[in-house]
Amino acid sequence: MRQRSVYMAEGQVLPNTGTQVIDIKPGAPITALELLFGATKGTTENQGDHIADYVSAIELLDGAEVIASVSMKELIAENAFRMGQIPAHDLDIKASGTAQQSCYFLFGRYLFDPDYYLDPANYRNLQLKITTILTAGVTSFGDGTLTVDVNCHCMDDGFSAYQGYFAPKTVKTWTTTLGGTETIDMPIDFPYLMILCGSAEDNIIVAGDVSDWKLTADADKHIVFDYDTADWMLRCRSEFGLFDTIITQTIMDADVVDGILFDVVSVALLGGDEDFTIRCASVIGNRMVFNAGGQTT
Repeated sequence: MRQRSVYMAEGQVLPNTGTQVIDIKPGAPITALELLFGATKGTTENQGDHIADYVSAIELLDGAEVIASVSMKELIAENAFRMGQIPAHDLDIKASGTAQQSCYFLFGRYLFDPDYYLDPANYRNLQLKITTILTAGVTSFGDGTLTVDVNCHCMDDGFSAYQGYFAPKTVKTWTTTLGGTETIDMPIDFPYLMILCGSAEDNIIVAGDVSDWKLTADADKHIVFDYDTADWMLRCRSEFGLFDTIITQTIMDADVVDGILFDVVSVALLGGDEDFTIRCASVIGNRMVFNAGGQTT
């Protein structure tokens, strides 16, 4: 198989708030679109936000047809469970640090899958639409520093007859209420590879917002699953393993760091000032609180 990777955009500056449309014209079947975002942190120390917080939608469109549509956080989660790891990242979020986060639209079962891919010959006007919601400043990311590279991974030959593609779509996002039950009608126009359900509230465990998940059909005639959230998360740890992220941050006493994972199991500290001891005092959901001890002798 002859493979190639070509930029559809390189160092494309994104608006702080707004949309950027990028034409996708590889001229060959696409196994994946890789997006690498970068941004420069403001000058204020100890701000725990990440690039994914400010990319509210990534969509692949063909005119009015929506092929894929998710937030960056959702796409990173989908990538983790399908690829077995968090996509490449360099979360340098100290003052004036340069942060990078990547994510993929993976159209096959794996990269360069010869059977499942997106065939641009079936479309007239493929476009990638990226929506950003950044309020630039010294406590977030710098004005005009948010950029993206879009790398299109293609197959020039060696692929088989087209059988279809995989693409993520957001079904519903809502704000939970105390003691409520939310019923979601699931689309039935395409088969499902997986369903990702999650709750992402800083400093709250996932089971604290949503206690149970149930997938049912025909008025409970067929129940696919009915899980307590805490038990379901334990099963996911066993089935998919644990994911790692690395965050570069300046830590002072009582500092708070919010990770991109909302089920933090363990924290390891590397580097730092050798004259001080730093420990993770507590973890709740994605929020880690650190204590810096006194000078050692």
